[in-house]
Amino acid sequence: MAQQEQLLEITRRLCTASPAFHLHNYTGIVDKDFNLSPFNNWPPPQRKLYRVVRNLWRSRRPVRVIIVKPRQTGISTLVEGLAYNHAGCNDNRRALITAQEEDPALINIYSMFQQFHGSQPEALRPTLKRDSMEMMIFGNGSRISHKTAALGATRKKEAGKGRGATYSFFHGSEVAYWTVPDRFFAGIEDGI
Repeated sequence: MAQQEQLLEITRRLCTASPAFHLHNYTGIVDKDFNLSPFNNWPPPQRKLYRVVRNLWRSRRPVRVIIVKPRQTGISTLVEGLAYNHAGCNDNRRALITAQEEDPALINIYSMFQQFHGSQPEALRPTLKRDSMEMMIFGNGSRISHKTAALGATRKKEAGKGRGATYSFFHGSEVAYWTVPDRFFAGIEDGI
């Protein structure tokens, strides 16, 4: 039993040190044919983005990547996988995923996190303290928040979304469709 625990601890360390190892070996996705598949057949755009991110991490530089991309290249799936690894494998991290208002993007992103989480082997699956449409809170103190970029002046509760927290991971999805991206980024940039 002690040897099994040692192997599990080594595997956890490898998952933390290498998101690609974690995603390739222990994470599943729903593919374009709606089948559950291992997340280990990355097309060239995913591989290229991962190399860029990995090299920035290794050089201890901030990761700031703007991707102007065609649809259906798997970039969002990879980014959400990196966010899941970041929060699920590291203590006290804060990830914020933001998409435009009234779009299925946030629902699709949320379902990716559910898929990633559910596909993990039980021994590696991080515990969840809370799981809602807005947030996943892990037992390690990390969280992934999901918000819209809505900043409509007519809705006071929407103004300033993203303020008041510090984030170690941020993904802005479909920014070209946000109504006022500059205003949203002005509210969040100090927290990133």
